Amino acid sequence: VGVTNFEKRQNPKYYVYVMEVTRPTGTSVIYRRYSEFHDFHTSMVDTFGARVEFPPFPGKIFLSRSHVRKVTVQRQHDLDTFMQGVMRLADVVSQSPIVHHFLRQTEEDRRANLRRKHSMN
Repeated sequence: VGVTNFEKRQNPKYYVYVMEVTRPTGTSVIYRRYSEFHDFHTSMVDTFGARVEFPPFPGKIFLSRSHVRKVTVQRQHDLDTFMQGVMRLADVVSQSPIVHHFLRQTEEDRRANLRRKHSMN
């Protein structure tokens, strides 16, 4: 699992983080907003609590529009570090239904990948 990039989306404007998820069956590309990472982290803490020492999770940052890209670049790195740490946790966490659910490829991910392929041609 790697957070490899980010993309700006429109209507409304927001960023998604691009993740490559490699499984024995192949690699898929998924897209998650920061809020989805935050919800994922909260679910894991609620489920596993003090039994697990989680990697640091990047906090919310409120800055002016002129700093959004800089924050997004830093957050991509921090989210990648966080996900690498999650995947290094014991199997009871890293292979849990919470992690599998977060890393699944949704229909929206599939549509975004098709649009991405068409725009490259």
